[in-house]
Amino acid sequence: VYQMSSLAQVFILCQLWTIYCEQVAVFNTSHGDMYRSTCLAVMEFWMRVAPTFIQIASYSKSHGEMVNLHLLSLLEGLQEVNSSLLVQLYPMLVTILYIHEGSLSAGLQHRLQQIQNCPPPDPITPEDRELNKALLKCLQRLQYKMGQLEVQSSAATQFFTV
Repeated sequence: VYQMSSLAQVFILCQLWTIYCEQVAVFNTSHGDMYRSTCLAVMEFWMRVAPTFIQIASYSKSHGEMVNLHLLSLLEGLQEVNSSLLVQLYPMLVTILYIHEGSLSAGLQHRLQQIQNCPPPDPITPEDRELNKALLKCLQRLQYKMGQLEVQSSAATQFFTV
């Protein structure tokens, strides 16, 4: 329980970090250097954590399946908020999905295909109200997931005194 909930929390936090950095970059588009440096920081972050996800996924097929589920959820979340970084991160992250030959079920392949078929996002502006609604919905879902993980983890650690 602890390892799987910890893995889920790591992916949620990575997604939050990516969304946060991209939103900071969007609000600083008038400062071109700051926008570029923020996007580079996100890419550097992912280049550092991706090998760890590869290592976890290659540990066993069941670990690979868990990483794949969380990674696809992360990719879908970035797509939902119209992340322009998704286009840059996709080639690096999709390789993790194929650590084990034939490890993607038909359902996961369908989800991945939907991400691939999505048109590239339009440039994001701070005034984009629809994006702000999608961002709020995504953040609320991530908050709910983290709350569920906390409940599951605390339920697993209850001690009963005799």
